[in-house]
Amino acid sequence: MFIDKRRADREAVELPAKLLLCAAEGDAAVLCGPLAAQVVDLSRYGARLMLEQVRVDELHLFYTPRDDRSCALFFELERSDSEEPLRIPVWPVWFNRLLTEEGNFFQLGVEFMLPPGDLLLKELLGMARERSGGGGWKEKLKSCLSV
Repeated sequence: MFIDKRRADREAVELPAKLLLCAAEGDAAVLCGPLAAQVVDLSRYGARLMLEQVRVDELHLFYTPRDDRSCALFFELERSDSEEPLRIPVWPVWFNRLLTEEGNFFQLGVEFMLPPGDLLLKELLGMARERSGGGGWKEKLKSCLSV
């Protein structure tokens, strides 16, 4: 029997996002990305993302920030009312390859590096509720990549 031990309920969402691997200190220069992703579920503590790739050259979105503390992973969403995107630091918790008829995709589980009551996370959850719906994650990921 499987017992779900999550700290909070997950909400199924369909939300386009980007992942960036940046320098953890100083000017936070972008080392890799942005890579298109699709958020498929979300909680106050983290998210599950779908991507077409998790590696760019020698940088891996899961292993690089875990192995090299000078790198940090960021989750980014476009705001409708601002030129500045919503950028949240995340910690990669797990990843898995998903083989489908349409191709190979990766699932990446991330934990938000902000406390659950943070204003940025509240904004993210609000955006997810407003924008979610319609189409599947594969179609949305493909449309993000074709832009």
